[in-house]
Amino acid sequence: MRERKVPIDFILADATCLPLQTETFDIVLNYGAINGFTNPKLALEEMARVTKKGGLVLFLDEQLYEGATFVERFYFTKVLSSHNVIHRCPVELIPDSLKDITVHQVYHFYYLCTSYKR
Repeated sequence: MRERKVPIDFILADATCLPLQTETFDIVLNYGAINGFTNPKLALEEMARVTKKGGLVLFLDEQLYEGATFVERFYFTKVLSSHNVIHRCPVELIPDSLKDITVHQVYHFYYLCTSYKR
């Protein structure tokens, strides 16, 4: 990023208590962490909090597709998602401040969830 002169700041923080101002970002992305959080509901609330009204919140993580074989299910539970707290898109944990929630199975073992801030 420095070589291309792209301004960027990295912040190490707790996902359930982000040190960022409310309604700061047009897009908030979480890749591969929701299923492993101790408190995914609070992390999703924080993602929504820092998103501007009308902004996009999206996250990707592991979720097994419905037609998985025995071997795929075994691999998913014992290898791919063995560290996870949850094993599917936690739609029920998405805060009410987000609307138009859509979950896409983008690969055999991964989903993409999109939503917009009210």
